[in-house]
Amino acid sequence: MLKKAPGFIDNPHHKIVISSSDKTVKVSFKGEVIALSNHLLILDEAGLNKVVYIPIKDIKMPLLAENKHTTYCPYKGHASYWSLKLEKETVENLAWGYKTPFFECESLIGHLAFYQNKVEIELIG
Repeated sequence: MLKKAPGFIDNPHHKIVISSSDKTVKVSFKGEVIALSNHLLILDEAGLNKVVYIPIKDIKMPLLAENKHTTYCPYKGHASYWSLKLEKETVENLAWGYKTPFFECESLIGHLAFYQNKVEIELIG
């Protein structure tokens, strides 16, 4: 059972809206397509840029390796990170996701987001 987010207990007016989108997203690094999906989620959090979350099933996971880096958000929970591992290049902490987010963000389970400054993210449609 997922826990309630302590951030919302302390600040019940903070807004996070997670919605599905009918757009298609393509994520690539130097021309290498890492993900292609039309089952994306858009996380819209007050005061922050919108973030696209992509189902793991639509990501070329053999190109990614989970690492030990983690962060914490009092609204979403503990984030795990993945690095891109190509034959001649590694990009650390390229993507993140919430394996066991707080209850309010449970729809993020099974999805990853990518840093816009490390990959090309193209929304189509």
